[in-house]
Amino acid sequence: MLVERINELKSKYDVLANRKSEAERQLDENQAEPIPLPLVRKALSDFNGLL
Repeated sequence: MLVERINELKSKYDVLANRKSEAERQLDENQAEPIPLPLVRKALSDFNGLL
């Protein structure tokens, strides 16, 4: 019973470790340029006006 639970947890751990590795790989590949702060402020002020 305990061995089954340990194996189940190990399996879940392996799945999550693979997902983490894939997410880290995708983040490393994403080398987008930062968005300039004035552009963000303008977009937010336009959005605020729409509300």
